[in-house]
Amino acid sequence: MNTLRFMDDFSTEEACKNHFRIQREQEGINCKKIGDTYHHCLKSAGEWQCRNCDFRTTLKIGHVSQRRMNVSVMAESTPLEDIETGKKS
Repeated sequence: MNTLRFMDDFSTEEACKNHFRIQREQEGINCKKIGDTYHHCLKSAGEWQCRNCDFRTTLKIGHVSQRRMNVSVMAESTPLEDIETGKKS
């Protein structure tokens, strides 16, 4: 992926969130509290909630830049190969 395509694909915060949401759902979401894999998406909050214990998982949990920052900054800090393939480095 070249820089121009990157800027096109991730031109807004919402585009970045959508990309990482899809990638996260493909990898599977596990509850950090009980390890369950059954979640439902809370789109308004940008989180997933465990159906058994109500623990919430955010989009940023597990990412190296998990601290308070925009998701577009997360995209910029992810190697381009990983964004294109969806694989973790």
